[in-house]
Amino acid sequence: MGALCGLLFFGMSTILEALAVAVLHKGAEIRGEMIDKVQQMATRYPGPDAQRLLDLVKSPGGFTVLMVASLIFGFVAFLVLGSLGGALSAAFLGRHDRP
Repeated sequence: MGALCGLLFFGMSTILEALAVAVLHKGAEIRGEMIDKVQQMATRYPGPDAQRLLDLVKSPGGFTVLMVASLIFGFVAFLVLGSLGGALSAAFLGRHDRP
């Protein structure tokens, strides 16, 4: 039951975010915020790897890969956390054998 709830929440949040991007034209704003976050990370952890990641995010293909990776991570996170929540609630609130 928890995995199903996690799956439904992931689907609803993905659809709502896609509608916000499509209807409200927030795609450029979201991309700019993500690039800013990666630039902040690159300044905190200077090195060639951070610069390569920044260059990758700035390219259109790299941004697409980053978005797909974040969707996959979100899907797995919602599914695992929902499953854990369902298992814990079943353990604590499950049926008890009554005489």
